[in-house]
Amino acid sequence: MGVALERFSLCFQLVAASRDKKVCFSLNMDAMAKSPAKVTLRQLTLSEVFLKRKSSIKLEKPTLLNEISFEISSSDSEPESTCNNGEEYLSDDLNELLNQMDVSQIKEILNQLRIIPVARKKMQLIATVLTATRRQSTIGVKTLKDRVLSEIHKKLGDAYQIRPDICDAFNKLYVLATFTEFYSDIQDYFRRFDLIFPTAPIESYPVFHSILSFERYAEALKIKTDLESHLVGYHKNNKISVIYSIATDAYAKLRDVSMRNEPVHESAPHLNKFTSKYVYCKILSDCCQKLFTKARGKPSEVKQWLQYLIETFPNSTKLGGWYHLLIWINMRHLDRMFYRTSAEFLIEALDKKKPLFLEKDVFKLEELGRKLLKPTTKYQLHQLHHDTLVRLISRTSKISHIPEKQIDAKCIRSNNSGRKRTYFLRSDGETTAVSVEDVALEHYKDCGYPAGSHCEGSLIKALLILYFWDIIYNPEIVVRGSFISKWQSAPLDFFTRYFYENRKGAIDMRLMQIETVFSHEELINFGINNYQQHSHKCCSVIFKRVDGRVMDIIKDVSLVEILITVIGRKVLSKIFERLIKNLYQFFSGMPDLLIWNIDQKIHKFVEVKGEGDKLAPNQTLWLLYLHEIGASVEVCWVHSMGSKRKIIQRGNQNEGDVSDNDSD
Repeated sequence: MGVALERFSLCFQLVAASRDKKVCFSLNMDAMAKSPAKVTLRQLTLSEVFLKRKSSIKLEKPTLLNEISFEISSSDSEPESTCNNGEEYLSDDLNELLNQMDVSQIKEILNQLRIIPVARKKMQLIATVLTATRRQSTIGVKTLKDRVLSEIHKKLGDAYQIRPDICDAFNKLYVLATFTEFYSDIQDYFRRFDLIFPTAPIESYPVFHSILSFERYAEALKIKTDLESHLVGYHKNNKISVIYSIATDAYAKLRDVSMRNEPVHESAPHLNKFTSKYVYCKILSDCCQKLFTKARGKPSEVKQWLQYLIETFPNSTKLGGWYHLLIWINMRHLDRMFYRTSAEFLIEALDKKKPLFLEKDVFKLEELGRKLLKPTTKYQLHQLHHDTLVRLISRTSKISHIPEKQIDAKCIRSNNSGRKRTYFLRSDGETTAVSVEDVALEHYKDCGYPAGSHCEGSLIKALLILYFWDIIYNPEIVVRGSFISKWQSAPLDFFTRYFYENRKGAIDMRLMQIETVFSHEELINFGINNYQQHSHKCCSVIFKRVDGRVMDIIKDVSLVEILITVIGRKVLSKIFERLIKNLYQFFSGMPDLLIWNIDQKIHKFVEVKGEGDKLAPNQTLWLLYLHEIGASVEVCWVHSMGSKRKIIQRGNQNEGDVSDNDSD
């Protein structure tokens, strides 16, 4: 990886140096990673290098492949692409052009169109512009789309279209340089050069079995990135047909690649995620989540795909989610409801496949079972199926054991579906707009918890990294194919079921040390020493940010001692155990707030819910676990002043809660 990256950077220098005079250029590659058909070139001498002068780009025998070489040479003939002026922008794809702009530029365009930009993310802002150009018109000759294109031309200048084979090669080079921590935004890729990464022994391990297997992986990754761009605002922009097209293509390619029986990594099974088969499986699974309802018109196709996924990938961590969605489709979304089939699928899942399921999937399947056990005017289960389900559904919901608190707050009701409400706090004569979590934090300050954070478990995860740093990056623990690049923030098996298996002895020993072996002072000093040595290093894989570091979460080293003291070593060791053994399963769902009182040495984990919210299965399971191990937990329901309070059904499943975003 390091070799590949250095040569990748060198390519730009050699191309630029091929001119007699120094070439200064700015190349916006944001579109290249997502849809590499065009890029914007500024200070256009770079286009002459690419398109008029003979040049080549090579990458030979990097450490990531057994053998690979990419080469593109442009001829001395006239270039196929010419400069696009403002008028020629009209034939260009508007979405692609907007993707090449930064967020501030898109917001400026929205302001000029007198559209208030309510979204924050780039893809959502682009969706807003595209929706406006389809629905609105202006008085005069120019349409709204013409005005948008004109503004883009003013901001980006002329654009050159680079030959597809050159774009394809750059895309492959980019994937090769970044696949261990893929950056969908090219700017994040360049930003990482300013970061300090953890030190670990780098291994020369052939991740891809052949050049062809890498090219198939790069192609699949490109389709996945394209799908992700369409999933933003898909329900508002009528992208169902596009998603369905991607799904059918992924299904066909998945069947094709499955029949080829390509070699797998038996000694490093966590590297099998870098195969086209794995990526197409993820694409098809994500598409199923968007297409299964009657309203979206594809329940029969989704049923077929799910049955294929269950049969083809019987050991996937997504297996329980596939069964859940398949049963729900049979119960609610086919023209004829197959309740008997649903019961048979559920019995098969809980009786034969349950050990393979994630805990939250078992929780959700048993909730479906309780629905089936309640006879209605539409159906009544066969007695044999009924008795079998009663035997298999052993879990009883204990969420009623969790304490809860009800508070009231002023708020502005939003007409936008899915948007969180804005609440108001009044302090020292001033009124401030805040989130529902901030309302709860202020309330608990008056209840004996003067300090706290809306962290959703990030403080605990930061502590976890500190106390297991030497195990995660231990050069003496040899795990094949775990570190192959100096630009990695964690081993490649980190978010897989294999991480704990590969380090079981060291992890079990550390958990014992945290719970009983270390003295209180030793435990605190251990965390503080690791903070001082490693908190500035990049751990983006755990904090979901390209520049994520422990010091960004735990901003002061004194907080290490405070958290150990208020939570207690026994509770903390049990939380660490749940996380470190099952990061891929329990990474999300921890309570919103962690509050404490250092003088009284007490803490509380609080899940905050506003009106209309409900507890998700992973949140329910975390609350139950924390309660069982002796942590102080609570659910805080925030109501709008003057609203009619509802009795909230906690933990119930509805058809909107079927998403599956777990990492394998």
